Formats: sequence, C-alpha cells, structure tokens
Amino acid sequence: MRHRKRKKRFECRTMGHRKAMMRSLLTALFLHQKIKTTVARTKEVRRAADKLVTLGKRSTLHARRQAFEVLQDKALVKKLFEKIAPAFEKRAGGYTRTIRISPRHGDGAEMAILELTELIVVPKSGKIKPVAKPQPRQPKEEVKSKKEVKSEEKKEKAIPEKKEKKTSGFLEGLRKRFKTDR
Repeated sequence: MRHRKRKKRFECRTMGHRKAMMRSLLTALFLHQKIKTTVARTKEVRRAADKLVTLGKRSTLHARRQAFEVLQDKALVKKLFEKIAPAFEKRAGGYTRTIRISPRHGDGAEMAILELTELIVVPKSGKIKPVAKPQPRQPKEEVKSKKEVKSEEKKEKAIPEKKEKKTSGFLEGLRKRFKTDR
C-alpha cells in the first residue's frame, strides 16, 4: 500500500536515474524558464522547483548550499539566487504553471509545458536591460501623391540615357587602335 507516500516512483528507473532525471529537468527549467515534458514529470519537477525558488528567496549561504546539492551547477545556483528568486519576491507560492498540450505522437503520453510564472528577460550579454519606451512620432515629411510619383517615372522612362555597350577584350582593343574621327 502507498499510504502517506507523496512522490511518484517512476518504477522502471533506478534511484540514480530518477535523481539525474529530476536534476536535468530542473536545470533546463531554470535555464530556459520553460520545458516540455510528460504530465507525471511536470508534477514532480514542479514540487522541487517551488522548493528551490523558496530557497532562493531566503538568500543565505545555507540555502545556496542546499540548492547546489540539488542542481550541482554553481552558475545556475547564482542565476537562481540573483535573477530568478528576486522576480518572485512578492509572490507567496505558485512559482510555476503547468499547461497541458496534445499527447505525444509516438506513445500517446500526456504532455505538458512547465514554465515559471514570472518570465525573466535576460539578453545574451547577461545584463538585464530595461525595456525601451516608445519614441514620440516625428512629423511626417512631405509625401508625394501617387500621380506625382508616376509622372516622374514616366519622365525617366521617356528620356533614355545613352549606355555604352561593353565589349570584351579583343574587339575593344582593335576599336581603340583604329579609332577614326567621324
């Protein structure tokens, strides 16, 4: 019987495989802020991710060490504590959301997207830039009417420019030598 057992067992996996799977899913979630996986996995990853964000909000050395024990990546722990957790400072829980999508084609497994509720926009340079405010509109320059544009095009077509014919090597050399004044 499974009285008072909260975790899913993922029975066909060994303990090491389960830990590695959870670690890789959590790493992907905090790196990309969104992952696509099965519903059963999202339910488990969601619990662990919410605990890690809560650790990040504590911002103590002990909390960092506990997060590192799970994630095993110093850069990711730093990102969790400095960028992700401060975005959830005013939120008391519910740091992730699950959106169910269509079943997987191969085996029909129920799929879902797990994402952080507060998406953090971080450019590739690593520095967070404020969103630019829209600039006020500049007065438009004089816009030519369609009739004026067409009349100018007709004038250009009416007076063809003389184009010199380009000829290649041998004949051009002969013409230059035997050039006559006509």
